[in-house]
Amino acid sequence: MRLGGNFLKPFRLIFGLFTLPFLLTGPYFIFQGLPHQATLKCDRVESVWVKCQTTDKVLGWKIKEQSLDRLEAVRVVEINFETGQLYQLILITRDTEIPFGLITSQQEKIQATASRLNTFIKNSTQPSQVIQQRQTQWHGIIVGSGFIAFSVVILRLSAS
Repeated sequence: MRLGGNFLKPFRLIFGLFTLPFLLTGPYFIFQGLPHQATLKCDRVESVWVKCQTTDKVLGWKIKEQSLDRLEAVRVVEINFETGQLYQLILITRDTEIPFGLITSQQEKIQATASRLNTFIKNSTQPSQVIQQRQTQWHGIIVGSGFIAFSVVILRLSAS
């Protein structure tokens, strides 16, 4: 006799709807956990003119690219959560402020990166600067895979 037999047939739709949020959020968590890389490449055009390009990649595939005409400064923004603080670089141009790179809990490291970039902007003898940030969040891949596996098991049991 199959598990559930005819008793579960009316509940197949309910089981299917129950698993839908897990099926939809699983790939999102997996995507967020994949290896991400953010690159900032800056070149000095004139002594006070720094032109930059940002590139965001996931699994080596370029997903976003942006040019900045005149980088004037870099600052670190603090994002407060109940569980702690996270930090991200903000690129400041004449017209706008643009978040750059990955959000991290490593305050000293991101402050050092901001300091290095601000020194480059002020030091007219440096011709170029490249910053790369890499991050893989294995817990996202594990949670996302678990959501999908849970959904598949529930759907298979309800189909039996």
